Amino acid sequence: MPDKRILISDFLDNWQEYRSLLTPHSYYDGEYIIIPHSDTASDWHMTPSQVRKIEHPLTMQLPPDNEEYPYISIYEIVKSNQKWPTQRDAYAWLQSLEAHNYVIIDTETTGSRRYSQIIEIAILDNRGNEIYHSLLNPTTSIEPIASSIHGLTYTDVKDAPRFSDIYTDIYGHLQDKLVLAYNVSFDTHMLFRTARAFSIPFPKLDVACLMYCYSKLRGEKTPGNQYKRCSLANACLHMGIDVPIITSIYGAHPMLEHRAGSHARYSYNLLQRMIAYRW
Repeated sequence: MPDKRILISDFLDNWQEYRSLLTPHSYYDGEYIIIPHSDTASDWHMTPSQVRKIEHPLTMQLPPDNEEYPYISIYEIVKSNQKWPTQRDAYAWLQSLEAHNYVIIDTETTGSRRYSQIIEIAILDNRGNEIYHSLLNPTTSIEPIASSIHGLTYTDVKDAPRFSDIYTDIYGHLQDKLVLAYNVSFDTHMLFRTARAFSIPFPKLDVACLMYCYSKLRGEKTPGNQYKRCSLANACLHMGIDVPIITSIYGAHPMLEHRAGSHARYSYNLLQRMIAYRW
């Protein structure tokens, strides 16, 4: 039986079909991936890490237990990440948003570790309509500190669909859109990590961060000369949006319901105030 020769472009287009054929003896040959017909062939050798490298470029697998979990920059997993050199640039971008087909997302997760997964997602369109919302059943446990923030436990998500069951629906609402979120890096990373946990390719998205935009518009600097970031609750409060105020031993401070639908709604309302405000 001859060795299987697969064009790299064909391999990537039919990744789900071909990936299971990879062996430690697979190797590159110019524009082809060669998969020998016998694993016992002594002429070929490819380490497991090299095999992983020729899997779909938009997917990363969980590393072996003895390997460090890699940090992935947001610039490696998105098509573009909107930045604004000046306050004027940020304001001009806001005024141009009406012409963009954008969505606003928010997620809740099992935690904030590099192997954490999303357990809730909400997506709003550019008119503020909720076009998608779902709980998700993860393959990792929900950390107690995460449950103390959003209130979700295993009981809430055990009957929810897996990411692998609904990812095409989620991607369908995000692809070819400008994806906005308050701290978009967090939500994008969590979506990517969840896709990686299920060995599902992750689409390159156009994203922009409402937190970064708001901090640029507000113009306050830290002692280190960085633009000062603030929580979504504080940003809403500063912009005159009604938010719940709680009182604790630390004083009175705003506190939003920490659920995907609620946060997405506040993010949308904040964006409308940012667009209308004369900075």
